[in-house]
Amino acid sequence: QAISSLQPQGTNNDLWLGLQAWQWMFLAMVIPAVIYFVLALTVPESPRFLVAQGKEDQAKEVIGTIYEENIDTKVDSIKKSLEGEHKSSMADIKGSGFLGLMPIVWVGIILAIFQQFVGINAVFYYQNLIWAAVGFEESQAFATATIVSAVNVIFTFVAIAFIDRLGRKKLLLIGSAGMFLTLGTLMIIFMTAQKCTQALIDAGTDSACTAENQINNPLLSSGTGMVAVIMLCTYVAFFAATWGPILWVMLGEMFSNKIRAAAMSIGVMTNWIANFIVSESFPTLVSMSLGLAYGIFTVCAFLSFFYVLKFVKETKGVELENMEQLEGSDAK
Repeated sequence: QAISSLQPQGTNNDLWLGLQAWQWMFLAMVIPAVIYFVLALTVPESPRFLVAQGKEDQAKEVIGTIYEENIDTKVDSIKKSLEGEHKSSMADIKGSGFLGLMPIVWVGIILAIFQQFVGINAVFYYQNLIWAAVGFEESQAFATATIVSAVNVIFTFVAIAFIDRLGRKKLLLIGSAGMFLTLGTLMIIFMTAQKCTQALIDAGTDSACTAENQINNPLLSSGTGMVAVIMLCTYVAFFAATWGPILWVMLGEMFSNKIRAAAMSIGVMTNWIANFIVSESFPTLVSMSLGLAYGIFTVCAFLSFFYVLKFVKETKGVELENMEQLEGSDAK
């Protein structure tokens, strides 16, 4: 039987002022949007931009909010990196790698692909679909999705706390290992669960197996259903504390000044393409087998661990002006 302990407001029910719950969900986003706008006004320009504009005193003030010593030296380093700088273009990232791109650019591309191919946005976009597929009622699925989203927000602060203590590479490895274990558990649960069949629908012996549910959807008991919820929340926690924010830190740090604009644009574009592929293919995979979908995500998490271990270099403590030296080194 599906879990029945969670009974919040359904998304299609009227809530306040004649509006349905899902409409209030959108309206609620006005508050963080306004807060974001106000806080964005307090963000200073980057020291590199200020130096490029000839505003060295302002650049020193910004640097002084982060460093206490060698401020003049850092400004001089930025000035040297800007000397002879040309307008960035895609020609800057040409190299000896696959398809004529620099190897470091491919590292950014593959990291961007892995971040999506571990399935995070499929989980967020189709949370209610996933839980409805395993027998949760609408209100139960909505409550579970809300919990999962809250976990994502909370554990993002874990990344903020540890990214400069443990380093980017170590956190990515921890995230890959954690997502592999949790996704693998979900895969096993969904693959071994009893499936909704036409015979069960006709017999009416299982309230979670009805004509509204697609045939072959897994049916979870209260015990396995709770394990699935815990594993999904843990998976999201690992992602939010590691791969979620750290990819964007890496894309901003791993490229030298000369290629950053072009290389980062390629990485971001790749990430959105991978997002599109996963999001569009997921409903089809679910109709075939939810366990298959999670199996693919599990394999990607497994591969991401070894890719990071072999090809990703630590950028913690490396200043942007020195990133080109790191690219050409053998340091891990």
